[in-house]
Amino acid sequence: MLSTSAIWHQGAGRYLEFDEKEKPLVLQLGGYNLKEFVYAAKIAEDMGYNEININAGCPSDRVHRGKFGVCLMADIDHMSSLIEGMTQALTVPVTVKCRIGLDGRRFSLPLYDSYEYLCKFIAAVSDAGARRVIIHARIAVLGLLNPKQNRDIPPLRYDVVHAVARQFPHVSIEINGGIKNLADSAEQLQHVDAVMVGRAALEAPLQFLDADTLLETGSIDKDALPHHSAVVLQEEIIRNYIQYLTQHVAHSDLRASDAARRAIRHLLCFFSGLSGAKSWRSSLSKSMERKEEPGYAVEQALALLKRNKKSGE
Repeated sequence: MLSTSAIWHQGAGRYLEFDEKEKPLVLQLGGYNLKEFVYAAKIAEDMGYNEININAGCPSDRVHRGKFGVCLMADIDHMSSLIEGMTQALTVPVTVKCRIGLDGRRFSLPLYDSYEYLCKFIAAVSDAGARRVIIHARIAVLGLLNPKQNRDIPPLRYDVVHAVARQFPHVSIEINGGIKNLADSAEQLQHVDAVMVGRAALEAPLQFLDADTLLETGSIDKDALPHHSAVVLQEEIIRNYIQYLTQHVAHSDLRASDAARRAIRHLLCFFSGLSGAKSWRSSLSKSMERKEEPGYAVEQALALLKRNKKSGE
């Protein structure tokens, strides 16, 4: 999520830069002011982003002061005006990410925790022009829970999202929250149009290499070994990423050490669950501390992994 006000006041700059390898690419915006939304979204569209997503689900304390994030769920009229204004200004799809409800009583907001209210919200954003709604299947609790706690403590209620998908067959409903693997995703796709995976994809990305098979066939073999058991494929992915890293650091307006750190940290969990994962993380972490050139750092970590792959950890 990027703040519309940051782009409004500071320009696009490094915020919106991307590599063509990252596409199709969605920009999620958090904000309240329509002019700022349209300004940021138009820049993104002109740069080649494929979709603009409005964040109506962020539960941090700051969203109350700025009336954005999940607070937009409490103001359906304003949310609708944002979508209408953006769909009129853009040619790319405008979508929404929200929660199943909002408890803002700590900040004198009403409790929006009914299925009826959620349906009212979905109907309004759909009528305003939103082509897809991504629903995190938890309520957000403002003021009493921090963002991390809001990702874990409120109970998951997948049945609510499934009911919304049945009630709004003309709206593409995507589910998010607590989905840990492809087996979970396959189960969810029996009820909704799409699945969004966040933390699990960062913590153990290789487990999702069979995602294309799931999308093409509608099922996966839960007992089959995942494709990432092939060392050749592991190396191919890593070497492609090294090339990406080199270009990223060369074109970034960040200091080289900062750009390298940001790029390398997303590789730390690449081999989670596989032999050699510990040595891989250790090698990359030390390289980040030494602020080594990212391509060199990853090559060294890969060499160490290959030496230790048969020994286990």
